[in-house]
Amino acid sequence: GEGGVMGRDLEVTVRLTNGGAEPRAVALHVEAAAMFYTGVCRPPFHTERREVELRPGQVVSVRLDVGGPSLRLLDQSALMVTVCGRVRETGQPLVQRHGVRLTTPDLTINPLGQAMMGRPMKVEISFTNPLPVPLSNTTLQLEGAGLQEPRTVRVGDVPRLGTISVTETIRPSRPGRRVLAVSLHSRELTQVHGVAEIIVKEE
Repeated sequence: GEGGVMGRDLEVTVRLTNGGAEPRAVALHVEAAAMFYTGVCRPPFHTERREVELRPGQVVSVRLDVGGPSLRLLDQSALMVTVCGRVRETGQPLVQRHGVRLTTPDLTINPLGQAMMGRPMKVEISFTNPLPVPLSNTTLQLEGAGLQEPRTVRVGDVPRLGTISVTETIRPSRPGRRVLAVSLHSRELTQVHGVAEIIVKEE
C-alpha cells in the first residue's frame, strides 16, 4: 500500500458508499500493528471505534488518525492496518486489510573540500532522529570503493527528535567518480542510509 514516514502520525482514509434507498449506520473498528518482514504482526498498538451515518446514495470518506506508530515499531518499518465494519440495519460485514510501508529519513553526507588521491579529506555526516525516543548504541558504517575501507564509527545515544553531526576523515586511493555510502544502526532504528558522489582528482 501507500507509504508513510517513520516518526510521523499516519492517517488512514476509509471510503464508504451507501448504494441503497435507505439510510444506513456503519460501525467501524480500526486496528494497527507493526508487521515483521515475514508478514507476522505484533499485537495492535492502536485501536479505534467510529460510527458513520450515511444517507441513501451518499459517499463518505472517513479519516482515521492511527497515531505515532514509531513508539512501538522499534526496528519494524511496516504496518498492517485492519478495518472491520458492520452495517447496523442489515448486519452486513465489511473487512479490509492494508499494508503500509514506512520510510526512514536519509543521512546527509557533505564532502568538505576537493578530494585528491592519497590525501585525507573530511566529510560531514548529519542525521535527525525522527522518533520521540532516544536512539541508543548508535553507530555509523562508512564504506566506498577507492574512498574508504569499511569502518564503524560509534556515535552513542541520539536524543529524541535530535540532530547529530559527525565529521570523519577519509583518504581516497583511486581517482575518478566515487561513491561514499553511510548507514546508521541503533537498537530503535535501522535501515537509515545515505550516499554521496565524490570526484577524486590526481595530483
